[in-house]
Amino acid sequence: MKITEQKMSFNLTSPRIVSQLLAKYNLVAKKQLGQNFLTDANILRKIVAAAEVSSSDLALEIGA
Repeated sequence: MKITEQKMSFNLTSPRIVSQLLAKYNLVAKKQLGQNFLTDANILRKIVAAAEVSSSDLALEIGA
């Protein structure tokens, strides 16, 4: 698998945007499998601050 760096130009904390992306790629999230989305940008900022993640760090979401 080739790993590439992409800059996202859309807001992934927007429920509307996430719904559109899921529909575009024919995907369905299943809550019973723990597939939930972080839709509060303030909480996201707090998580990033607590993790001390910087723009030069590489973050990997396990299970993605």
